[in-house]
Amino acid sequence: MGGLFTRQGIKQASILIAVMTVSSQVLGVVREAIIANFFGTSQEYDIILLALAIPLMVGGLFFQAIPSAGIPFLQGSDGRRGRGLWRSPFIGINSIMILIISAVAFIILPLFRGVLASGMDTAGADKVILYGRIFCLIIPLRAYEATFRALLHIRHHFLFPAVAVLGFNVCTIAILITLFPSLASTAYIIAWLAGVLIQTLLVMIPTFFIFRRAARDGSETVAFDRDGYLRYLGTIILIESIGLLVDPFDRFLCGVYLDAGYVSAAHYANIINLVPVRVFMYSLATAAFPTFSERAAEHNKSGLAILYHKVLALGIMMLVPVTAFFLIFRHDIISILFERGAFVAQSRQMTSEVLAYYVAGMFFIAVFFIQSRVYYALKSWKPLFIVRPLTLSIKVLIGFLLIGINWAMAVGGGTVAMFAVSFVILEIYLVFRTGLRYTAADVRLLGRAILGASVVVVLFILTQKLGIALIGLSGIWLLIFTGVIGFGVLVVLDQVLNVSGISIFKTRRG
Repeated sequence: MGGLFTRQGIKQASILIAVMTVSSQVLGVVREAIIANFFGTSQEYDIILLALAIPLMVGGLFFQAIPSAGIPFLQGSDGRRGRGLWRSPFIGINSIMILIISAVAFIILPLFRGVLASGMDTAGADKVILYGRIFCLIIPLRAYEATFRALLHIRHHFLFPAVAVLGFNVCTIAILITLFPSLASTAYIIAWLAGVLIQTLLVMIPTFFIFRRAARDGSETVAFDRDGYLRYLGTIILIESIGLLVDPFDRFLCGVYLDAGYVSAAHYANIINLVPVRVFMYSLATAAFPTFSERAAEHNKSGLAILYHKVLALGIMMLVPVTAFFLIFRHDIISILFERGAFVAQSRQMTSEVLAYYVAGMFFIAVFFIQSRVYYALKSWKPLFIVRPLTLSIKVLIGFLLIGINWAMAVGGGTVAMFAVSFVILEIYLVFRTGLRYTAADVRLLGRAILGASVVVVLFILTQKLGIALIGLSGIWLLIFTGVIGFGVLVVLDQVLNVSGISIFKTRRG
């Protein structure tokens, strides 16, 4: 394989992942629109989401932790030590842990019946546990995908992991269209499991061929630090598990204290909010993390700081305007995406209430993901170990205090507070304790990003008002008109201010 199928630099990988993520997110929204059409904000969908909570949490934990721990420890090693990919210590260690924890999750899931199904009747509670046990199949699939994804990323192969997410949504949509509405909830379960399986295979199979070719080429590697990896993986699992409690806590809060439908509303809002975060910042963080790890391993803190601050500038330039756009048009966005069938006007209102808070914290949610990658690359886990439970306790406190007063603030506002406080504390530590200080060039770059973002935000507000007053636009046409002008100017400003470093008019090697 050559070119695109071998290695990608950070710019090339970021663009590739972003394009695939955009395509996947579009399909993901189509998938959710199909589901919304049949389920809306109903108890039936609440049952499915509650059943998914623990399997997704555990599977997501592996998905985040294995690459985060593996990539720093795979520097200079692919984990094979000349014995073949399937006999490698990296895959062997992960396999043992994956199988044990998957089995434990399946066995103990009924113990969480009172938490997951609180307030439901016996039939509903039984379904939550039954579906949850079936969804436990997601755990090993997600974990193995993470294992092979780490092996690809350490060699700067980003294509197949990016395509894998696209495969998940294509598969799930095809099954949902085929089986809905006749099989109802069963169709959802089949679609999810088949989609996750396809996603895993799209990462696993290319890894096998790429590493088999590397073995034929006689590539030498250093020994894989098995004990160090296990200790670090255990630490990251503890850290990530704290963060992954957010979604189950929100579902618990809505399920216990609110009427049926609020779990679904928060779920829809979170989907919308995470689309730009995944497209822009998760893509960039995924592409940059191997380089973060390389510079950390070389003790090149100045190079690591420059790259990290550039990513921060890109986050400001891209996400601040998106935040403004989503706040202005959140009702229209929800209506366009979901308002049909069982998803009625009341569902839109419920979703919009909490979406306003999620969107307000979009930048902080995205930047925490970047910050955590920097800490993992440096193998500096103690600040995260302290900050994660501290900020989660803030969210929990806000949730319980406000759930009876303002449910959207209790759920979404608590999340914003959690990530905002986390960002401030972790940034101070990076600068004063870790030594990732801002240079004059970094400050100028951030200044240009803030300037560009501010101009676009003001332009969004003015364009939306002028579109209504002068042209008489409304609904989707006003959204399109404002978006085309605002984001078009954003692209031009990026070229003028040179924040991203990507030139549309001149090809550069990335």
